[in-house]
This record gives sequence, structure tokens and C-alpha cells, in this order.
Amino acid sequence: MMPENPFSNEPCFVISVAARMVGLHAQTLRYYERAGLVMPSRSGGRQRLYSMADVERLRRIKIFTDEMGVNLAGAEIALKLIDRIRELESEVATLTAELERVRRAGVGSEQPGGNPGRNPNPGRSPNPGGNPNPGGNPARNGGRNPNPGGNPNPGRNANPGGNPNPGRNANPGGNPARNGGGNPVRR
Repeated sequence: MMPENPFSNEPCFVISVAARMVGLHAQTLRYYERAGLVMPSRSGGRQRLYSMADVERLRRIKIFTDEMGVNLAGAEIALKLIDRIRELESEVATLTAELERVRRAGVGSEQPGGNPGRNPNPGRSPNPGGNPNPGGNPARNGGRNPNPGGNPNPGRNANPGGNPNPGRNANPGGNPARNGGGNPVRR
């Protein structure tokens, strides 16, 4: 990813220059604008002005359509995903910096109720069983596990062959779509 340039969103290229930079015809840029893929700024005289960010977006569209064979609808989706990924990366960076700030501020200061990084019961695990809910869903079975093994018939597989009718084939050679699901049609 490129570092953010403070002037990347500054509209400064007229349509002919932007088209030449990308290697597309000016009419193609107008079409992309009508399709909503790029939104150039307008000057006081209603002339389209493209920023470096617009030019980069046009280059990506060209790569998607020419080199990757993606149609414009797919290119639009890919561009939206790229924009969303950038937003999320920015949010992660902000949250990481905030977390680091909180960690630095919390080091060396005692919190009420003890140090959150230490076990209040030394020598004992806070959860001796390791499972926070050993009995399954307490709302459904009162905290008890009625079937600890998971198989209602211990020692036996409920359906060993995968056929619900052992010894019989559910569809012996017939095509249910062609003959109504009954026996195969013989010709």
C-alpha cells in the first residue's frame, strides 16, 4: 500500500491528461463517471478535474478489466472491498495505538481489586476444569450434560453405512428427476 500523500485528493488533472496517464480514452473516463466508478471534481466552468487518487482508481479499474478479465460490476465490487479494507486497516491502527497507550498508562499503577494480570487465588487455576461451561447449555439442561459421550447409542454408530434403509438401495439405478422417483424405467 502506498503512503498517504496529502495532495493525493487534490483535483489537478483535466480529463485528457488523466486519460493519457491511465492509457484510456477520455470517453471511457466519462463512461466510468456515468457508471459511478469514479467521481472527478468539477471546476467553476464544469470541467472535470481528476486527482491522483482518481487516477490510481482508474488504473485499478483498467487492471481489473483488461488484465484480469473482470467486468465493470466486478471491478466496482472489488474497489468497494479495497476501500473497506483500507478503512478497517486504519481502524485497526487507531485501536492498536489506543491499546498501546492504555497499556503504557496501566503499567506500574495498581488497579482497584488487584492486578488484572495475576490470579487472585495463587496456587489454584481460576477455572480448574478448563471448560467455562462443562455441562453444555445451562439454560437447556440445568447445567447437566445428559449425554457426555455425544452418541445416544454408545458403542454403536447410528448409521454405519450412510444408508437409512440397510440392505436396500434407496434409488437402484433410477433417476428420480426423470421417472418421478419410483423404480427405474426400463426400455
